[in-house]
Amino acid sequence: KCCNALERYDEAISYAEYGLQKNPEFMNLNVNRGVAFYKLTKYNLAIEDFKKVISKKYYVNTAALGSAYMFRGMSYDRLDQKEEAVNDYKMALKYNSENENIRTRMQELEQQIEAAKPKPKFTLRRLFGK
Repeated sequence: KCCNALERYDEAISYAEYGLQKNPEFMNLNVNRGVAFYKLTKYNLAIEDFKKVISKKYYVNTAALGSAYMFRGMSYDRLDQKEEAVNDYKMALKYNSENENIRTRMQELEQQIEAAKPKPKFTLRRLFGK
C-alpha cells in the first residue's frame, strides 16, 4: 500500500506478488496489486485481481471489498464497459455511500447508456394518429 501511495507501482506489484506467494489468501495484496495495475493502465490485469477479491467476499474485510468494487468499476469504465462499471459502482456505493465522485460518474454512465439505446421509429401515437 505504501508503494502505491508513493506512486512506485512496479515495486508495489513486486511486493504484492512476493506476499501472495507466501499467503495466497491474503486478499488485501490482490487489492494493492490491482490498484497498481490500474495506475499503470493495465486494466485487464487489475480487473482479474479485483475479481479474486470479490469472489472471496465473505472472507474479506469491507474496506478491501469496497475498494475492489470501486477500482474494478473504474477499470471497466476506462475500457468503455459502461454497464459493468455501473454495476460495480453501485456495489462500491454500498460499502461507501459517501463517495460522491463514484456516484456522479455512475449517474453520467447511466445517462450515456440510456442515450445510446435505440429509439423506437414508431410510437402508438404515430401508428393510430392520436
